[in-house]
Amino acid sequence: MSVRFKYVLFFLSFSASVEVFLRFLQKEYQWSTNSVKTISSQLAKDDITSVGLLAMCWKDAQERFPIGMRKMIDKELRKRDMIE
Repeated sequence: MSVRFKYVLFFLSFSASVEVFLRFLQKEYQWSTNSVKTISSQLAKDDITSVGLLAMCWKDAQERFPIGMRKMIDKELRKRDMIE
């Protein structure tokens, strides 16, 4: 994969809606719709609306998530090189 292609993927991931990101993960990890709606609502109230913003404040934001969701989101953000 070229560096340019990786950059484009990173940019698209960074600017993606956090709600879309969570719904994508919901399907993959079979999270309940209520959990995703609740978390999305809490994040929106805190103006965390993109995956990039979620990654930037992950250390503080992760406390809002149940432990199972937290681990999977952490894994997905790391996989996308958005957190270390």
